[in-house]
Amino acid sequence: MQNLLQQCRKKSHSKVLRFWVVLAAVALLLVLACRGYDWDALGRYKGDNISSLHYVRGRVVEVLRDDTKPDQLDPARSMGTQELRILLLEGANKGTEVTIANYLTRTQNVRLRQGETAIICEDLPDSADAYYTVYNYDRAPVLVLILAVFAAAVVAIGGWKGVRTLLGLGFNDVFEVARAADIVSATVREMPSLPLTVAALAVCTLVSLLLLNPPSPKTWAAMLSTLAGVALAGGVFYLFSTLLHLSGMNDTNGEGLVLVAGQTGLELHWLLLVAGLISSLGAVMDVALSLASSLHELREADGKMSGLQLFAAGMRIGRDMIGTMSNTLILAFAGEAVTTLLLLMAYGWHSSQLFASDYAAIQVAQGVASTLGVVLGVPITSGICAALYRPLKR
Repeated sequence: MQNLLQQCRKKSHSKVLRFWVVLAAVALLLVLACRGYDWDALGRYKGDNISSLHYVRGRVVEVLRDDTKPDQLDPARSMGTQELRILLLEGANKGTEVTIANYLTRTQNVRLRQGETAIICEDLPDSADAYYTVYNYDRAPVLVLILAVFAAAVVAIGGWKGVRTLLGLGFNDVFEVARAADIVSATVREMPSLPLTVAALAVCTLVSLLLLNPPSPKTWAAMLSTLAGVALAGGVFYLFSTLLHLSGMNDTNGEGLVLVAGQTGLELHWLLLVAGLISSLGAVMDVALSLASSLHELREADGKMSGLQLFAAGMRIGRDMIGTMSNTLILAFAGEAVTTLLLLMAYGWHSSQLFASDYAAIQVAQGVASTLGVVLGVPITSGICAALYRPLKR
């Protein structure tokens, strides 16, 4: 009996190893395929008068003059003018010291001290002298520290699964950048951006779930449920956007994107739908994996549960998830909209103006569509688990 168990374990390990080898091969093929992407398409469009601009790090050697005073609206901020001598740490003029007049206003307020590092805008036109301005604080070190604290907390509490979670997050971030490059590249090749996004979401879902759990019915159930939920959320959002007369041109960055589209042929019609698909992925995946895992544990505890019993249990568990996740999504969209709503109220917008605005329509459509993806994901996940989880023979 013991030998039989050992053989089963060896077969299981061998099967998992073969799967990861195949997955690694697929990932390698994707990396090789990326070499064929038209990455230069990202920089093909250049707006007016920006081709000579470069952004480099610089360190304040000395504050030559400081005429700033506390801002009456916010005493923690200062307004006025600084004269700074800055050592350029990067770029074509690395090692050069330049004198910069730093103007502090309410919208551009970067007050620097001696020894502090900042990002400097370096304008190097062909037919004129170089011109330097202060762009912003050098926030990269603090951002790296924040990410390091986050990673340490995830690993300390999550252990090895926390490490795999971080790997999944890193993969998704890198893959999304590649997907954005693909969309820009695809417009040059006259390829639609929507299929590229769907393929990217499928790959992100597969890799994220496989990094958290080995290939098993639970993993496949979560993956199928996630893709189905995101597809439904995308379909709902497409219906809403059609009824509300929305497209990528209605986005807050629509005006700038129109100019880019005129130069490159960038496809704007599907951009809002693409954004809706991406925004709904995380929440739908959360519910799908949590519910699939819960039903898996129920099946392990009671191996005689039938598919109908599992489905009923999934619906009961899912109702609690619907309440919490719906609040999470809606509050996330509401939190993002607080400052905009305050501004609109301060300028005396009427309710009819607000409800007729592109901003309100997009926020409501995306929030409701993502939430419906979560809601509809519960019966979908319960049904898929009921079909895939067979009663245990004991």
